[in-house]
Amino acid sequence: MTNITPNPNLQTFNQLYGTGYQPSNMASLSAPLNAAPSAPAPNLNTNNQLEKTPKSDTITIAGKTIKKKTAIMAGLGTLAAAAAVGAAIVFGARKGKVPAEVKAATEAAEAMTQKANELVETVQKKIDSVVELFKNGGKDADGKIVATISDSADDVSEKIMEEFAEDGSTVLRRSIFKNDVPALIEEFTEDGKGNVIFLSYGKPYEYHEGIEGLPDGSRKIAKLLLFTDGKPIEYNEGFEGFSSGTKKMAKELLIHDGKPYEYHEGLEEFSSGTIKMGKILFLPDGKPDEYHEGIKLFSDGSEKIAKILSFKDGKWVEAAE
Repeated sequence: MTNITPNPNLQTFNQLYGTGYQPSNMASLSAPLNAAPSAPAPNLNTNNQLEKTPKSDTITIAGKTIKKKTAIMAGLGTLAAAAAVGAAIVFGARKGKVPAEVKAATEAAEAMTQKANELVETVQKKIDSVVELFKNGGKDADGKIVATISDSADDVSEKIMEEFAEDGSTVLRRSIFKNDVPALIEEFTEDGKGNVIFLSYGKPYEYHEGIEGLPDGSRKIAKLLLFTDGKPIEYNEGFEGFSSGTKKMAKELLIHDGKPYEYHEGLEEFSSGTIKMGKILFLPDGKPDEYHEGIKLFSDGSEKIAKILSFKDGKWVEAAE
């Protein structure tokens, strides 16, 4: 029987990020989670929680909700309105021309959307493959035994399936089934980083790719894909959680009904509570209508936005600090 050792490195995104990063002294990622997540799935993403219709007048960054300035939405028509966004100065409108910053962010968001859709298909193929192999008792399509299935020593409702390489001893993938339904799938890659799928009732709710744990307790994850009821709601790239408490994320895409509605770039959250964001693009109905650059949120609730581009009545209104 396979000995399952608890691995604190296998944490959901909510544990790593939504509720604060908690470093572990263990750098090894080779041991699986002791018990699969129990259903129903937890509240996955406290920092970007979806409603049926995303609010158009707020944005939530790393757990902090700020209002999109009503002055910006109105077109920054007065000096007082400009002061409300950090002493912004109105430069004027450019009709019919998309600013270069908005164009670049839009293209990045579109590329992220394509990647997210492709990754959703990849994750589902992984799940289908594991389920089929489990149903076949660990035998592949040719009837060859490529995986072993054993009972969990800790939970009678759980079974553990391990898939092996050609040498018959190297574990390539380990899956935990709860009541014969997949609850966790862990893959081991040659570079030692690994991938993990968390499931509830057989549906994925988090996928982590390229997990790297460092000796000092820091954590890197190349790709993060979050789901609600099996549908993607968020795709992230380049997450880093440091033992100092600092967290970084290169890119983040929020998805609603299969369409992108917010794109974030260059997120940094410090242990002091200060949050920085390089870029934010708002895409209601998949079309850009507002762009923020150089965002800073402070622990006292104050905020600064270095640059704002807003689309109003067919015109782009540009403002800068």
